[in-house]
Amino acid sequence: MHNLRFIPTALICAFVAALTSVVMNPFVIKLAFKKHLTDAPNYRKLQKRPVPVLGGMSVYMAFVNGLFFANFFHPTDRLYVVIAALSVMFFVGLFDDLIDLSYNLKFLVQFGVIFMLWTFGYRIDTLARLFGVTHIPMLWSCLLSLFAGVGLMNALNMIDGVDGLASGLGIITSTICGAYFVTHHDPLFALLSIVFAGALVPFFICNVFSRKYKMFIGDSGSLIMGTLAYVFTCRIIHTPIMDGNDHFRVAMMFAIYALPVFDTLRVMTVRMFH
Repeated sequence: MHNLRFIPTALICAFVAALTSVVMNPFVIKLAFKKHLTDAPNYRKLQKRPVPVLGGMSVYMAFVNGLFFANFFHPTDRLYVVIAALSVMFFVGLFDDLIDLSYNLKFLVQFGVIFMLWTFGYRIDTLARLFGVTHIPMLWSCLLSLFAGVGLMNALNMIDGVDGLASGLGIITSTICGAYFVTHHDPLFALLSIVFAGALVPFFICNVFSRKYKMFIGDSGSLIMGTLAYVFTCRIIHTPIMDGNDHFRVAMMFAIYALPVFDTLRVMTVRMFH
């Protein structure tokens, strides 16, 4: 499909996702307060009052609805594995938001989801000529993919808590990846990126500018973003080279996810010293 014909379709689907999020936000917030599913303020928190933590539910439903609508214009059957992985991580994050799952169980599911994606071809088995590495053996590819995937999930999970930080980063990175996919003739993953950005925009606006509809994206949303970050990374490093700039695509992925990754490393280092 020609890129210029595809972009309006992607934007329409992103608008559907955004509209779904706008409609769902009030219902999600009402449910959170009714069931006391809020993040209470304390000396470690920045908020001054309880804030709902079910923002990921709104984002997930909007994202899925946008993809469902997109299926009428562009078949998305090749995304079933990705959607299944995102759904598993959404429900794990949702249960963690509701009942605080153990870290061991969350790590086990995260490793399982990344391994599932790895078996279906979403793997880091090359560095796209970075440091001259064009092929990574299967065992090391599996280990590197697990490390990168689980690391991205937890890195993005740890930046939730500051208004607009997680969702703003998600919008920026999804837009950058979407632009890359459009320019490299990959409409399916461009659609995935643009629709996810559309699902995040209403949440970002509520999270930053609204008091009545303010909520946190929670683990259910941040784990989705981490899983998509891994999927986008794998897809981009396997995209056929079109020009000389493509030799820097691994560096590009390092750059757009540098903030959460280095912040997580900083927090882990400080905690180990303490």
